[in-house]
Amino acid sequence: MMTKRAMLVLAVLGICAGTSANCGTCAPMFTTYDDAIKAGDKLFAENKSEEAMAAYKQALPLQKNADQIARVDLKLGRCLAKLKKCDEALVLFDKVLATQGLKDISYASALIGKGDTYMKLKNKPEAMKCFQQVVSHPGSNDVMKKRAQELIDKK
Repeated sequence: MMTKRAMLVLAVLGICAGTSANCGTCAPMFTTYDDAIKAGDKLFAENKSEEAMAAYKQALPLQKNADQIARVDLKLGRCLAKLKKCDEALVLFDKVLATQGLKDISYASALIGKGDTYMKLKNKPEAMKCFQQVVSHPGSNDVMKKRAQELIDKK
């Protein structure tokens, strides 16, 4: 296993260390969790899901708590769903939902992501269950409840 320092040296020299999903265009090495997440979010917004996943994966060793890991898994799940890798996305959303001490916003986001993924799979009954859980969950904020209700009404 290559050390972080060795990978950083290779990255500075412009040599691929095999750290991204698409070698040859490796994502930059990040030194903070927030930098990796911000870069991933920017790439995701630009519809560059594979590159976003590479940035998000670099955030994992930089995380400080379970909620940060869940946040990365949630973002990876969204990327996978966008890439039509729905089964893999559902596994990550379920992992997030099983996280102990998860913040309510992350819980609601995972349910919405899971519901959206079920919609892509044309499984409306499972999607509606997820959206209904967001609406009925006491910890869901008003924005999440409204989004989930809109998705239910869209049915």
